Amino acid sequence: MRQYSTAKRRALTDFLKEHSDKQFSVEEITDALMDTGISRKDAIKQTAKELDLPKNVVYDAALNIDE
Repeated sequence: MRQYSTAKRRALTDFLKEHSDKQFSVEEITDALMDTGISRKDAIKQTAKELDLPKNVVYDAALNIDE
């Protein structure tokens, strides 16, 4: 389980490092994580943790991705 969490964190940090010259919205970060194969639930949890935001805020933003 710990390796899985590390893989999610690595996916997020790799994405942010690749595009360090840009500012990203919560939706963009969550969508990018989901594109790497991480479930929506885990992408929301990881985004909230990394950005120090409440999960419900990130969840609401993630719902806008599909619209």
